[in-house]
Amino acid sequence: MKLYFIDKQIPEMSALGYLQRQLTRDGAFELFCKDHPSARWQIRLINGLTVLVSAAFAVGIRRIIPTHHWLAPFLVAITAVSVIQFFYQSALTERLRPYFRRYIEEHRDAISRAA
Repeated sequence: MKLYFIDKQIPEMSALGYLQRQLTRDGAFELFCKDHPSARWQIRLINGLTVLVSAAFAVGIRRIIPTHHWLAPFLVAITAVSVIQFFYQSALTERLRPYFRRYIEEHRDAISRAA
């Protein structure tokens, strides 16, 4: 699995402008959801679980390492959510790559107008 920091790193979208990449990502995701009807709720479930696990992790850290600064557990939770979501979004992007190609082929005119 390749890790993608930004959409411009995705080979299918490297030549597109910012608005075109947004349009392509949204359209490809809709195509993906049509082919996989349960994908939308599964993604929401994973996002929710990520937040819950990160919050539990932050609470656990607070109990293991007592700190008087109220912000520390929140920083831990935000960091945990960011790391988990980065890997999850990279995996999702890898699954969406065929849909990026398909969307670009089917909607070439709409994408070029978005420039």
